[in-house]
Amino acid sequence: MAFGFVFSPPEDGRQTVTVHRAEGDQAREHEAAGRTLFTDAPVSLGTEARVAESGPYTFFAGLRG
Repeated sequence: MAFGFVFSPPEDGRQTVTVHRAEGDQAREHEAAGRTLFTDAPVSLGTEARVAESGPYTFFAGLRG
């Protein structure tokens, strides 16, 4: 199993990420493949953690001190 992350370019102080979950042969690919778990989930660039939930998955990406 492998998770793939595709980040958008930062724009106006915001950024998003799409998260994929791949299994089997797809997990060996260099590009993000498999089932999409999150589309355009927010990336936390400020002080507030922005957490996304989708089914049994919880996702966070961002800066932390």
